Amino acid sequence: MTTSGAAKLQNLIRYIDLKIIICEEAGDHNQLRPNVSTYSLSMELQIGEYYQLDKSLFERFVDGNNAITIERTRLLIQRRMRNEISDLIRRTIYEDLIDGKNTAKYPNICGAQHKVYFIDYNHPEDSFGDSGIQSHVNMHEVKMVVEMVKYFVKNGYTKYEDIAVLTPYSGQLIKIKDALSKSFSIEIDERDAENIAYMEREENNTSKPLNQRVTLRTVDNFQGEETKIVIISLVRNCSVSALTLHFGSVSVSASTFQFKSPTRAFGYAATGHKVKWMWTD
Repeated sequence: MTTSGAAKLQNLIRYIDLKIIICEEAGDHNQLRPNVSTYSLSMELQIGEYYQLDKSLFERFVDGNNAITIERTRLLIQRRMRNEISDLIRRTIYEDLIDGKNTAKYPNICGAQHKVYFIDYNHPEDSFGDSGIQSHVNMHEVKMVVEMVKYFVKNGYTKYEDIAVLTPYSGQLIKIKDALSKSFSIEIDERDAENIAYMEREENNTSKPLNQRVTLRTVDNFQGEETKIVIISLVRNCSVSALTLHFGSVSVSASTFQFKSPTRAFGYAATGHKVKWMWTD
């Protein structure tokens, strides 16, 4: 049964008096944490580390923290990511990760010489919204993302399962949506749509009934999905005193672990160095 079903049928489960319960979980304690509405209370910040509101049950079981701990054995073979992508987290989190043989058989992407690109630039991020809205925008990256999408569409990738554009910030999601909607039909997760409606204070359906479709998500809401090409807009480019990078190591690991296909990431490399971020080499 599902975990929701187990919650509803607690009395029945107690009555049966099961001796062994097997819980299937697609992930581990390094995967995405729950979301908290107030970012200042997330574990990426000092006050959030005290409350640990977004610490997953899986993390609590593994770390203990004066509570129950469980013995664990992690599966070592992954059968989803290309080697060039799995290398990113093999050097940082999953040192003993092994690539399955099937990962070497993925077809190449038309118009791309390499499997993974990080496009470095130095252009400041832009202001967004009012003081009551916490998000970030970089219009320079928006323009680069749109041109990259157009390039791959010209190479024949026109279905919504072909290209995904991801960003950690809802503010950037809105700007990319507005820019892409001028030329493409945009497929947005309903959770992201709710956030957009709240931030814009109105429902605004600008998608076009075209054959050329693009998937647009925040990183957290792309969990469990796949596309042939993934384009990531990292957004941040500011002084270290003003920087609170949305991507912690857990979020980065989860966002990368989903990708089996060639990936393009836009960002300012120096920002990663400022916060001792992953993959700075």
